[in-house]
Amino acid sequence: MKVVPVLVFSLTALTACAGDVKAPTREHFADAISAKLSKDNAALCIQAPAVPARMYAKGAAMDIGFQVDGEQPRLYDDRIYSQYVALEHAGLINEQRVVVTARRARLYSIPAATKTVAIERFTPTARWAQYSPAQAHSDSFLGVQDLCYGHVVVDHITNWTEPGDAFGMRATTVTFIEKPESVADWAKDASIRVAFPEVTKLDTLGTTEQHMTLILTANGWQASP
Repeated sequence: MKVVPVLVFSLTALTACAGDVKAPTREHFADAISAKLSKDNAALCIQAPAVPARMYAKGAAMDIGFQVDGEQPRLYDDRIYSQYVALEHAGLINEQRVVVTARRARLYSIPAATKTVAIERFTPTARWAQYSPAQAHSDSFLGVQDLCYGHVVVDHITNWTEPGDAFGMRATTVTFIEKPESVADWAKDASIRVAFPEVTKLDTLGTTEQHMTLILTANGWQASP
């Protein structure tokens, strides 16, 4: 298929009226891609360990079956703990080490028991709620939830294929560059970037080309379902 550079307009575009929403122009393609990104909530997020949460302190005896306030604390894990530390450094959570009483209920021949144990208690700050909206993805089984630090928008259109008929529709494949927008300051924190390497995606946005197929509808160009 013929590729149309951004500085070269197809015959259709040249002859189209300026207000024709069906014209294959850079502006119309950017609007269609932006609408798709907005609909899909193209957010930039990290998968953070959930809060509030309790974790056995490093070195604490971690006996399965003992609960604190009716819940089993998370087993200590270096990687997850380092993520909590980074989140605290960014002002998103508070951490407090406490000594609590853990209880084990009687189970068949195993007697009930209590013991004291050191745990780390993690609670969200008011800032956390700004970046973890109610509709954010969470997984209670894995103990993670999305913490979003920005979103992507169209920076500019690079080129597109000459619109042609395919499966009864007029379509084109548009190549474009994304850019991050409304990026939270904590996403640039060095400790966050070490604990959550996916944040370094910010370093390549604006340099990597993306592709999206658009189809012509009665209302203009739209992203392919």
